[in-house]
Amino acid sequence: TERQLQCWFRRRRNQDRPILIKKFREASWRFVIYLCAFIAGLVALIDKPWLYDLEEMWKGFPTLTVLPSQYL
Repeated sequence: TERQLQCWFRRRRNQDRPILIKKFREASWRFVIYLCAFIAGLVALIDKPWLYDLEEMWKGFPTLTVLPSQYL
């Protein structure tokens, strides 16, 4: 009957929807990865003088040197 078809399609559609805990897990992993990347960036920059004083960033502007710690 038409009612059974509607119920079947509704159940089928709901099977494809991710459940709430799955969404939460994916969002949590993404948050952890971005947080780790942000902290790693801060750790790499924390000892640089131009992080705290922007005038340090522009000293010797046309010929800026790259510190050995900035190479990957």
